[in-house]
Amino acid sequence: MRLPLLTALLIACAPESTPQDLHGTLSAQSLSDVALRFEGGRIATIQGSFPAASAIPEIAAVRFLEAQIPALGLHPETTFETLRIREGLRGTYVRLQQRHAGVPVHEAQAVVLVADDRIVEISCNLYPLEQIEGASTDAIDAEAIARAAVSGADLLFGGVTTELTPEGRPLHRVSLLSPGGEDWEIQIDGTSGEVLTSFDRRRFVGGTGLVFDPNPIAQSGDTTLTDNNDAASPTLDALRIAVNLSNLDGSGDLRGTWVDADQSGRANEPTFDYSYDRADDRFEEVMTYFHIDRTQERFQSLGFIDVNARQQYVNVNGSNIDNSWFTPATGEITLGRGGVDDGEDAEVIVHEYGHAVQDDQLGGWGSGNNAAGMGEGFSDYLASSIMTEFSAQTYDPLCMGEWDATSFGLDCIRRLDSTNHYPEQWGTGFFASPHNNGEIWSAALWSAREVVGGDVMDTIVLEHHFALTTNPSVADAAAAVLNTADALYGPAVRDDVRRALVWQGISQELSAPSGLSVVQNSIVGNITHPRIGGAYINNADHTVVITEPGAQGISAHFFGHDLQLNKDFVYLYDGAGNLYDIYTGLQLDFDSVVVPGDTLQVRLVSNGSGTDRGWLIDQIDTY
Repeated sequence: MRLPLLTALLIACAPESTPQDLHGTLSAQSLSDVALRFEGGRIATIQGSFPAASAIPEIAAVRFLEAQIPALGLHPETTFETLRIREGLRGTYVRLQQRHAGVPVHEAQAVVLVADDRIVEISCNLYPLEQIEGASTDAIDAEAIARAAVSGADLLFGGVTTELTPEGRPLHRVSLLSPGGEDWEIQIDGTSGEVLTSFDRRRFVGGTGLVFDPNPIAQSGDTTLTDNNDAASPTLDALRIAVNLSNLDGSGDLRGTWVDADQSGRANEPTFDYSYDRADDRFEEVMTYFHIDRTQERFQSLGFIDVNARQQYVNVNGSNIDNSWFTPATGEITLGRGGVDDGEDAEVIVHEYGHAVQDDQLGGWGSGNNAAGMGEGFSDYLASSIMTEFSAQTYDPLCMGEWDATSFGLDCIRRLDSTNHYPEQWGTGFFASPHNNGEIWSAALWSAREVVGGDVMDTIVLEHHFALTTNPSVADAAAAVLNTADALYGPAVRDDVRRALVWQGISQELSAPSGLSVVQNSIVGNITHPRIGGAYINNADHTVVITEPGAQGISAHFFGHDLQLNKDFVYLYDGAGNLYDIYTGLQLDFDSVVVPGDTLQVRLVSNGSGTDRGWLIDQIDTY
């Protein structure tokens, strides 16, 4: 049994044509082979070499997609509006918004990569809009409904955007801002007036607190250190590191090309010497300026000249609560001062900067699909990558936020080496934690980084954002990571990255099985996994490694597997971690594919919603 694609339920781009029809239409236009990736019935990625109809990338991108409207099954009144044009390392990324009769379609975008006068890749999330419904509420109605849905008398009106849902219903998106920093978006059905969802668009991180580079515990290894109400001490003073502050504007403020670190009573030093102890609130300004400036300089050194390359405003000590956030509506970062001041926390600072980076690259980062978890995971990855690249750490570099975590009695805010697996252990529903889900995404990226190196993986991670729509699934993002790795560094690096993503479940790309068919030897005997009371356990992750020295290929005969359908899975890998097959549900008496080499790894991963008998192998064949 082959695993069904685990994707969001989206309306297909081409409901009246088959993948073969679309492939044929595009192949007739391409100068090279065309590769298509479908997800949930929709076309998600197109790769080829299509001649550009104009030397101007924006015009070329629009003309190409407009020419494909019939083949993609889109409504004849579909048009495309350019949202932004960004220069990456692979070429020019043109981000287009789908419109119907001039009205934008909610989170319906295409990203067209133009390189060397060719259109080489399109990532799309488009909808056919077969039936359009009328609106009974207008923008004024929508504002009143939104204000009633979100409490607070001092909410500032940020505007109403009217769009169409993928089903063709009018949708009002209302923006309301509060003096406390909330950035509310309320989505209202334009036909019924029903509030569909409301959420605070700020990007949060829990806790407060790293100082220095990156923080006292990471630098010293002394886990007994405490905040002590922001007091200076000889121990903490000795851990301060002298750094150069680059790109200042000369005003004496901690403001420069890439950062404006501001607060009430902000630092101003005509001598440009900003030497404070941690009891002085201006110390948080120094840390904020230095760590964001250094992060942007890192981007520049990797060749990125268009990744949040602006002056990032940060409201240092801007809230008394024990939290920090990025506000998309204003583009600002706010650092809280509850517990350990977040402005003393290098990883919190860079984490929040990561949200600003991602929002800048995509022109908005979605809240649906898997976007929230991947957003948190990327920001954790970025913070840990910057600290690993530049900071002197003697304590557990994969523990993020150990200084901040002291306020909560924890060792770490989060870790970069989670063994949780997608999709079984990725939380869903109202109570799902994007931070917990983010640990799966960050761990997959980090595993790849440890194989290919920081420069290579940091480049791949930043570059792949350009190719994403604002509301990608995990599968969309994984495909973009792998396409970027291949385009920038070639198949060998792509394979290294793929294996890391596959082992975490982020990618489910299957490797080609061996073509060997002549069995050299058969070993009879029952092989299974740990069971309690005749069943595997919830949240299991158990791997059995079967090695037959000298074999050129290896397969298993399954007496059967009995798994919670589409909830728990069995994965078959070779010794290097390449994935060859995935099973779920019930299946009896079958042979697996032939896995190349002398090693077969059989891995069972379960979620927490129930168990069954698992799997039983009763014979191993070698080739």
